[in-house]
Formats: sequence, structure tokens, C-alpha cells
Amino acid sequence: MAIKISIMNQKGGVAKSTTVQNLAMMLADLGKRVLICDLDQQNDQIKLAPIKGRADRDKSFAGILLKNYSAEECITCINDNLDLIQSGGKALENFNSKFKGSPSESIIIKESLKGLEDNYDYYIIDSSPTFSLIHQNILAYADYVISPCDMDYLSLSATRSTIHLIEHLTNKLTNDIKMAKFLGVIPIRFDSRRNLDNLILNDLYSLEDNKLLLEGTVFTPIRESSKLKTAVAKKKSLKEAFPNDKVTLEIESIAKELINKFEPTENTDTTKETRAH
Repeated sequence: MAIKISIMNQKGGVAKSTTVQNLAMMLADLGKRVLICDLDQQNDQIKLAPIKGRADRDKSFAGILLKNYSAEECITCINDNLDLIQSGGKALENFNSKFKGSPSESIIIKESLKGLEDNYDYYIIDSSPTFSLIHQNILAYADYVISPCDMDYLSLSATRSTIHLIEHLTNKLTNDIKMAKFLGVIPIRFDSRRNLDNLILNDLYSLEDNKLLLEGTVFTPIRESSKLKTAVAKKKSLKEAFPNDKVTLEIESIAKELINKFEPTENTDTTKETRAH
């Protein structure tokens, strides 16, 4: 049964889509079977993925949710361990108007993906920054949420708003709908030479220490690096393009931390970096 992790933040431009791609590809490179679920209308995952040719936009989440395609026929293979269901772009915006007010409005996506989970170890789910009924569905379907946080106070505020959203929906929805738990924050584009970055990182650690990340943690910070864009341009995973680069090792550390959490018998031998308060 797949572990379903949503990458979510209520602010745009905080590298949600690239975090989805890099984390999914790293898990796949570590031998896990992974499905990327793109539920962002920008449809970035099909642009970032190292696939050849053009994928049919009807074979997408828009097709599954609005045109009765089966989930199985909408899967695009990226490599032996990694698959993708693209969003379908702007057509996905019709989801809200079609299902808002329906008795099962919060579990439409959950019902649409039945039967796939036994084929994968992990689902990594992308979403847009603007809250909608799709986000409510994601939170009712996913097991966990991870929030990328850029090194500025607007991103920090949006990360806290995402946590409050999960709390609000957990209280709002009926008891028979299990909501995703907040798993933690990934600090991104971190540069230890910048004072502001260190202040933001210490604020995140303070939130964790004071239990304001719910049960979540602060994951290994991901440094600012041109290698992230270069790997995309080369249509390769970071582990293929830059196997020993520091940013690759940071993302690998997060992937191994997840594997250790959900598959504790795995010998991944990872340790969390020591904090520098």
C-alpha cells in the first residue's frame, strides 16, 4: 500500500513542483516504486519529467475526474520505478464547479484512484498554492503533508497558514474522513552565508521545538544550487546528473529519512544534520 505524501504550501514560487520532482525521482533512484500525482493546473510535472514525445492531456487527472477515464489508462511511464499522472492543465479548474456541494465532494479523488495503491510504494502529490476543493480532496486522500519553505518571512507565514488549514479541515470534516497529518517542513534555497536564511531556519526549529508544526519536523535544508535546473535541462535525475553534489546528497538525505520512517527495517543509514542555532 502506497504512502501518499502531498507537497503543499499556500504561497506560489516556493519550489513545490521541483520538490515533488526531485523527491519522487530520488525515491525512485533508491529503488522505490513512485507515482507522481500532479493536481496543479499549471501541469508542470509533465514539463519537468524526462519523457520523450507529447503526452495526451485527456489522459490526465482532468480526464479521470471530469471525463471518466480510468486512472490506469492515464499513467505516463518516466522510468522503471517512476510513473506520472499529469494534471491536464486548465481543464482541472472545472473540478470545483462540478463537485462543490456534492455529498462526496471531499473524497472524489480518493474514489477515482482506488486500485492503484498496491502498485506503488509512494505517491508524491503536487498542488497549486490557491486553496480549492481539490486541496480538500488531497488532504482527505493523502497520508501526510510536507511543506517547502523559502527563506523569507512570507513563505514562513504561508507555511504556518498551511498547517492551520490542515487543522481547520480536520475539525470541519466528518469523523469518517481521515485527514492528512503534517509531516514537516523542507527549508529550500538555503544559504548559510545569509543572515536572513539562518534567522528563518532558526524560527522553523523554534516552531518544531514548541510543537507548532503539529507532529512535524524540520527536514534537511536544501541549498540554493544551479544544479537543480541543470538536471532538469539534461532530462536526468540529480542522482544521475550530479551523484556526489551536496544538493543531491541533501535531497537523498530527506528521501532516506522518509524511508526510515515508513520502512524502518531498511538499512538506509541516514542521520539528520546537527542544528546550528
